[in-house]
Amino acid sequence: MNIVLQDQIPVCQRARRLSFPEKQKVNEQITDWLNQGIIRESCSDYCSPLVLCKKKEGNLRLCIDNRKLNTKTVKDRYPLPLIEEVLDQLYSGKFFSTIDLKNGFFHVEMEENSKKFTSFVTPDGQYEFNKVPFGLCNSPGIFQRFINHVFRDLLKEGIVIIYMDDIIISSIDERDGLKRLSRVLQTASEYGLELNLKKCNFLKSKIEFLGYIIENGKISPSLDKTVAVQNFPKPKSVKQKHGKGEGFLNPIPKDNVPLNTNHIDFVGSLPSTNKRYRHIFTVVDAFTKFTWFDPFKSPSAQEAIDKLKLQQTIFGNPSRIITDTGSAFTAKEFETYCSEEGIQHLKITTGIPRGNGQIERMHRILIPVLSQLSHDNPTKWFKHVPTVQRVINSSTSRSTKYTPFELMMGTKMKNKEDIMVNVVLHEEYLNHLMHERDERC
Repeated sequence: MNIVLQDQIPVCQRARRLSFPEKQKVNEQITDWLNQGIIRESCSDYCSPLVLCKKKEGNLRLCIDNRKLNTKTVKDRYPLPLIEEVLDQLYSGKFFSTIDLKNGFFHVEMEENSKKFTSFVTPDGQYEFNKVPFGLCNSPGIFQRFINHVFRDLLKEGIVIIYMDDIIISSIDERDGLKRLSRVLQTASEYGLELNLKKCNFLKSKIEFLGYIIENGKISPSLDKTVAVQNFPKPKSVKQKHGKGEGFLNPIPKDNVPLNTNHIDFVGSLPSTNKRYRHIFTVVDAFTKFTWFDPFKSPSAQEAIDKLKLQQTIFGNPSRIITDTGSAFTAKEFETYCSEEGIQHLKITTGIPRGNGQIERMHRILIPVLSQLSHDNPTKWFKHVPTVQRVINSSTSRSTKYTPFELMMGTKMKNKEDIMVNVVLHEEYLNHLMHERDERC
């Protein structure tokens, strides 16, 4: 195995503290690895710390924390088999044999010029690997390439199926299974592969492989994957039965008063007008659903600030505003404006519409309505914006059962009924509701 790094700046970390029993375990393993030629003493500039992890049986496993080295390593893209495809090949089998390689990665040699990169430190010394260790980002791909090469002929014949150091032999009867097993063991012997006999199974009708139980043409998840569901405590109250509701882990606080929380965003681009308007700046009051639409030339921080200052002269500042992480709202001048005006600025992830749902739903309705109203002359869409805003603010909201204007001003809006806009808007509301229903089904 050859390790290629993106730069030549050494990765060097100190040894981590170990308890006395842990030191004894580490020293025993180090001595064993030295005797087997798996590692050797090192004076490399590179140095990763050793950590201890518990195995399923409770024993300790020595691992190397190579995370910093892995970030600098040029990745080997050799693909691992797809588990689904591996399982598909086992449906027709009646008898199965599984072979587990002992210390699988240690069957592959390290290139001499790459051994220094594998150096690790313990409280008592520094060592480096002669064999491919666990924990390197390229180790799985390198080993899969090696094992595929060893059993290349048997893989082509469909005699053996391999996923890294897990080898399975499927057969339709015991005689065929013995023949296949013999060929696999002979190949393993020729290449000096060492088996972990305690984990090997031979000619079984039921076998566990890659976390699945395979038996009589059926494949099901192993107990380890289902035990959490099986042992899930029975709910003892309505609250426990309902579980945690959907939503944010830390919900955004919104007071039940007008002009407290505003959702703001730009939408576009639309057909350019003679005034070069291409975008609309939208503000939605979270409590009343009152909406403001303003055509703008570009979605910049200064345009947003100018609109908020105009609203400030009439309504004052909101306690908080909610935006996405678009460039207009992450600009330094916008953050400075919010800070100086005492406005809490909350940002949701761009590309997740439900994070700023109120304004995104409004845009889903606004754009189709403007498109229909300006169908004869698309560049005149901006002339319909005030009318659409007025109709939306005078239409009853499904969530509040009142019109936004009524909640904001305390009285119903007196205006001339615009039949055409109302019809188009009503159609878009229905289309939006149908779309939401289809998404949930």
